[in-house]
Formats: sequence, structure tokens, C-alpha cells
Amino acid sequence: MKTYESLSNEQFFSIYSAATFRSPNKVWSEEDFLLFLKLSGTFPFALIKPNESILISRILYEKSEIILLEVKEESRRKGCASVLIEQFAYRSTCLGAKDIFLEVAISNTNAINLYIKLGFSKVGLRKNYYFKDSQKEDAYIMRLNLI
Repeated sequence: MKTYESLSNEQFFSIYSAATFRSPNKVWSEEDFLLFLKLSGTFPFALIKPNESILISRILYEKSEIILLEVKEESRRKGCASVLIEQFAYRSTCLGAKDIFLEVAISNTNAINLYIKLGFSKVGLRKNYYFKDSQKEDAYIMRLNLI
């Protein structure tokens, strides 16, 4: 497992671009991603198990946010995502974060069940958050309390 936290914003985008295993359609454009990383107080952080999984996130004061969590199809259900989230939770706690937030498509029941198993709870709903196959899809906002 490799941890990245002192890379340039462009290097983070390169990791993100190379790691979207499921789809050639990127959720973020390069411009949007770089603007996001430049937000005041944003501390980008990535965990990567090469060619298997990636977690890209930010730690913003007392809150952490998982931006992207992807695991290759053949590596799923082997604990990769759990390890990434647990390591990120530890790192977030060390940096003073009290919560981790994420958004997940309401149709992604496997991910929702994993997050609940890890202690996340649903705290909100974002209408039409994702655009998938020419359709809009809602997303749950989920939170893990770290304290």
C-alpha cells in the first residue's frame, strides 16, 4: 500500500486519472479537480494499492471527505476498500478530524452496505448528484463519526 500526501495537485490528478478503473468517463475534469485541490485548507491524501484500489480524499480542518474510492472488479470483496477507509480514518483522526463524509449513489448497495458495516450512517440526500448513462441519480451523504 502506498500513501501519497505531499504530491503536487497535478500529480494527484494524474493518479486520479490513471485509477478510475470502472469507466473511461471521469467524474471530475482536470480543471475542476485542480481547483478543488486548491481550496483553502484542503489537504489532499491518497492511498493506493497498485492496480487494485485507490482512495483520494481531503482533510479540511475537523472534517475529512472521501472524494473517490475505487476497487477493480476482480479485487472486490477481499477487504481492499475496508483497509483503505480504516487507514484514512486513522490518518484523519491524527490530523484532528472528527468526521469523515462521502457521497454514494443510492443504487450502489454493495458500497452502502460496506460503509454501514464500517460505522457510517446516512445523514442526507443529494438529488441528481450523479450523471450516469444519460440518467441523473441521487446520492446519499454518509458520515463516520471519529470521536
